[in-house]
This record gives sequence, structure tokens and C-alpha cells, in this order.
Amino acid sequence: MHFCEGNTCLVAFLLSLPGVLDCWSVTYTPQSICAMRGSSVTMGCSYSYPNNATVTKPFWHKPGTLEDSSKQAEYKDRVKFVGNKENDCSMRMEGLRESDSGEYQFRIITNLSGGLYSGTPGVTLSVSTLQVEMSPTAVTEGQSVTLTCVSSCPAHANPTYIWITPVTSEPTISGNTLTLTSVSKKDEGRYSCALKGHEEHPSPSVCVLDCWSVTYTPQSICAMRGSSVTMGCSYSYPNRCNMSQQRQGNYSCALKGHEEHPSPSVTLIVRYAPRSVSVSLSPSGNIVEGDSVTLTCSSDANPPVHNYTWFKIRRWRNQITNISSEFSGHYHCEAKNDIGASNSSAVLVDVHYPPKNTSASISPSGNIVEGDSVTLTCSSDANPPVHNYTWYKKTGSDSIPIATLNNSSFPLVSGNGGLYYCVAHNEYGSHNPLKLKCLLQVCQEDCLQL
Repeated sequence: MHFCEGNTCLVAFLLSLPGVLDCWSVTYTPQSICAMRGSSVTMGCSYSYPNNATVTKPFWHKPGTLEDSSKQAEYKDRVKFVGNKENDCSMRMEGLRESDSGEYQFRIITNLSGGLYSGTPGVTLSVSTLQVEMSPTAVTEGQSVTLTCVSSCPAHANPTYIWITPVTSEPTISGNTLTLTSVSKKDEGRYSCALKGHEEHPSPSVCVLDCWSVTYTPQSICAMRGSSVTMGCSYSYPNRCNMSQQRQGNYSCALKGHEEHPSPSVTLIVRYAPRSVSVSLSPSGNIVEGDSVTLTCSSDANPPVHNYTWFKIRRWRNQITNISSEFSGHYHCEAKNDIGASNSSAVLVDVHYPPKNTSASISPSGNIVEGDSVTLTCSSDANPPVHNYTWYKKTGSDSIPIATLNNSSFPLVSGNGGLYYCVAHNEYGSHNPLKLKCLLQVCQEDCLQL
């Protein structure tokens, strides 16, 4: 045999060694599998064992346990050994779940003492779900948005994607992208995708504009009659919608036909920002200078308002004592709690007071000579406005009323030089400034400013 050439001689020598064919081996093809949730896979496998052994039990298991996977409850009716007791150890798994991800190993048990073997490392299975990617991630009306159906596992050749949309009642067949141009309210809702043939395993949905959703945890509950259960539930609703306070109260549930055994009640508390914010004045009615008034801010809120702020043109207060005309104006309040804040409508604080700052003026101004015509004007600050003006002419120590007018102007004809003053009247009083005007130059030397 030493005359044999190289490899040919070597092969002949190896095959002649005793026990070479009596080997244990397991080969997986492939050793790594990535598949979509809901799909089925076949884990290709071949094996060998000593010639003098007889296979009594071939099965698959997960590392850490030697229990036959096909016998476990979580794999019931989903896992099947499709090989034989000779050399094929393939296994088929259907209805893949995300929890199925992990390593699987094939094990042989034979009739020999100690005649058992597990092929390690095994096959690694990764179960992936479809996901919808949204670009941009947030969209407003009038914008365009592109939805892309993606997976961490490579899809089989030319897959057909199904889009489940709120726009149509039937799924839409399309590619892995769906573009919505100039989004409007009609496009609003949740979008998901699935592979054709696996529509029962869609991706988690994404929201375009505003959406409604309710999630139950868990979705299936088994309990004994007369016992208690808590049905976990979370929800979301469009931003434009508000949970009504009328929904607040105690809720319980029961199985139909077993209404006499309801669950313990839970209390739904609706929290909301202040609303119906308003301002009231006390006392009501006319407010006269010197009075005291209180402004009260009222609102409906849950949790209760923790902060009130009053506004009036760069200053605020909620109680005004010894009120004066400077406090006239519009006031409003802001009510704030942990949820938000709201403002009241403005309320007018109208302070009434008698005339003040009364003064008289002459037009035209400057030196006045006999024969000129002039107009005397009386000015005053009052609320309500002055309803009449009385003009007086000073003659020595006497004041002679010469006119009572509804308007503030008093025309004076020539030849009536002297000292004049006015008194302004409204329903709360009058004001006499006793500031007199020397009107005619011809008498200026005889005029006294009092």
C-alpha cells in the first residue's frame, strides 16, 4: 500500500480502521433560521450512529431540558418530527410565535447502554414580526407620509404585502411601502401590514393623525365561578376628544349569564383642567369711590385649582379696599391645576365718582380786547359723565350764576369781561375749582385770580 499515491492510499488506510463507521454525528442544514411570526419552518437535519445500535427514540429538545418538544403544551399540535430512525432527523414547526425563538437540538436514544447523543450546538431559530415604519414619525393634515413594512428576517422572493387601513373595509394589496399624499381626516386611523397568506399575523399598527385604541391585558382569562378577576385595560383617544366628566363613577363587569357575580367595582376618575372659569363681584350693583369690593374667581376642575392669578393691565389683586377711580378697568383671572390652566372672561370694575380735576379754559388764548368773541370751556373727570355745567361770574365777593348748560362750552359775547368759573355736576356730586379767568384785557388790572 505504500506504493499508493498520496490521498488515495490515505483514504484506503482510514477506511480499514475498526470503528471509524461506528460514529455519532448530527448535522443541521442550516444552523440558523429566521422566520416570520405565524409562518412554518422545517429544520433540516441528518444523523449517524454506530452500526451495532438501534434507534429507540429520536426527538428534539431545547438546551436545559431533555423533554421532547413535541410533547410540551406550548408546542402541542405545532411541532412534528418528520424524519426517521435511520438518518433523517428533520423537524417541522408551524404557527411560529415570538416565544419560539431560541436553540433547538436533536437527541438520539438507542438500545445500547449509554447509547445516547445530542447534536450540539443546535439550530438557532429567530422569529420576527413585521413592523411599520412611518416617515415622518408625526404628520399633520396636508402633509404626506410614507409607511414601510419591514422585518429583521429576509422575505422570500417577491413577497406580496397586505395593508390593513381605516380607509377601506378590505385589505389593500401593495408593495412594502404605502404613501399617503396630502393627509386629511379621511385618512385618519391605524395602519398595519401583513404578508399575503398570513393576514392573521399583521404587524403592530401605527397611528396616522389621531387614533382610538383599546388594549386588554390579558386577552383571555379563565377563572372559577364566583371568583374575582381584574380585566387589565388601557386606552387612547384622539387629542380633539375629551373624556366626559359624566363618565366618572364606579364600574364593574360580569360574564353574561352570571350577572349575579360581578367583579369588584373600580372607580373611574376623570381628571381635567379648569373650565367654566368666571369672575363675580361682591357687592353687586354700582361701585362708588370709597367702597370696598371683592372679586371672586370660580371654576370647575379635577384635581381642584391650586393657583389663581388675577390680571388687570400689568397689575392684579382680588380684593380692593377704599376703591378709587384708578381701579376702574377690566379684570380676569387664571385658574391652574396639575392638568392645565384656563382664563375667565374679563369683568368690568366700573368705579363711580363725582367730578374732579375741574378746570376752565378760554379760546382763543392770548390777549383779548374789547369787541372780541371767546368761548369758555369747562373740563372735568367724572363717572358717570357730567350731566350739566354751571357758569358763574365773580362780582366783588359775590358769584352770580349766569348759565347752566348740558355741554361744556359757553360762548361769551363782547363787552362781558370779568372773572368766570364753572362747576361740574353729576349724580354723585359737583366740583368747584374756584379758578377764575380774567377774560378781557380792558379789565385785566381789576381781575384777581382767586
